[in-house]
Amino acid sequence: MRRALFTGLVIMAAVVVAALAFGPRAAAEATRLLTAEEMRPFFIQALEQYAPWDPKEMEVQEVALYPSEVEVPAGRLSVEAEPSRGSRFLGRVTFLMTISVDGEPVKRVRMSGKVEVFKEVFCLATSLRRGHVLTPADLVTVRRPISSIRGRPIFSMKKAVGMALRRSAGAGQVVTEGLLRPPIVVRRGDRVTIVARSPWIEVKVPGEARQNGAKGDAIRVKNLMSKREITAQVVDHSTVVVRF
Repeated sequence: MRRALFTGLVIMAAVVVAALAFGPRAAAEATRLLTAEEMRPFFIQALEQYAPWDPKEMEVQEVALYPSEVEVPAGRLSVEAEPSRGSRFLGRVTFLMTISVDGEPVKRVRMSGKVEVFKEVFCLATSLRRGHVLTPADLVTVRRPISSIRGRPIFSMKKAVGMALRRSAGAGQVVTEGLLRPPIVVRRGDRVTIVARSPWIEVKVPGEARQNGAKGDAIRVKNLMSKREITAQVVDHSTVVVRF
């Protein structure tokens, strides 16, 4: 009788131990809860991989995870990020994140963050009128958040110097591609040489510009020999070309 009772107690003890080992506590230890803060390093890593900016110039705020908490199995964590199509990686940036544990994908979630980039950009040193041709003295560099700049800023002085302003602009105006155009090299009334060119022949006749034009522009010119007006492409300050 005592032996049977002892055996029963041993079995009950084994059941209790198993319950403790494989019950709610063990289940809780077999998973982990990920938050936006824990996922933030993966978001930063994705930005550094895909964004065209120098990581030292980026500032990231308001990182969010959707949903706000993600339960995954315990184990070695890895994340693959996929950016939104057409992302400029400025302002609110979103990635689709595939979470893997021990090499096996377990969850797909979205993450977003507010990204700002601070870069040295060129600004006008003083107010300038439309058509002014820029020189180095007209430009200063200022560190600016580029998400607040309309258009594409110019980051190289070589791309700005020698270009003309499309419109008048004030001191401090950020120099963008849209603000610049090639300078006018031919003006209405200028005498030019009209070069009529084909693969087999080239003819030159005197002409007169009937419009202002920059290099590469198509303008109306008057053939001073035939008195006819034609359209020709500006080559330089004294030459236009017609291809036939």
